[in-house]
Amino acid sequence: LCRSIAEDLVAHDIATEVFTTCAVDHFTWTNELPAGRAVENGVPVNRFPVGARDPERFDQLHHGINGGDQLDPVEQIEWMLNSVWSPELLNGLAARDGEIRCRIAMPYLFGTTYWTVAQDPAKTVLMPCLHEEAHAHTSPVRHMLRSCLGCVANAPAEERLVRSLAPGA
Repeated sequence: LCRSIAEDLVAHDIATEVFTTCAVDHFTWTNELPAGRAVENGVPVNRFPVGARDPERFDQLHHGINGGDQLDPVEQIEWMLNSVWSPELLNGLAARDGEIRCRIAMPYLFGTTYWTVAQDPAKTVLMPCLHEEAHAHTSPVRHMLRSCLGCVANAPAEERLVRSLAPGA
């Protein structure tokens, strides 16, 4: 979805860049692609290495949420801290802050999205790709939905879910 949107924006002469990780597998998050800048299908792509994380702790918390465990607020933040993220990606965004008018972050479930919104919520539009699941009801996700510049839903049902989880979003 991100690739399709970026390619469509570029095709319509809208200045667009992608900031992403070097990972290609959303289960392992292993850095497989080289860090740096490339142009793919006409879209400038900036790749950054995945940051240090504890995947076992993430899995424990993630599966706990999925299984109905009620994590306390500290555990919920710990869940997001151990999700995939990239300090270098955040630094790259910050270094380009004066040039970036709007960020589109997606999907909601990954730390890269959460920390991008947290870094500059006033410039970040969230395309959450949200669906009814326990993770959507956590405090970090609800806060992210409320704090970003706005949300773009893929379907009316997703919009209703966003509004129910984060009134005013």
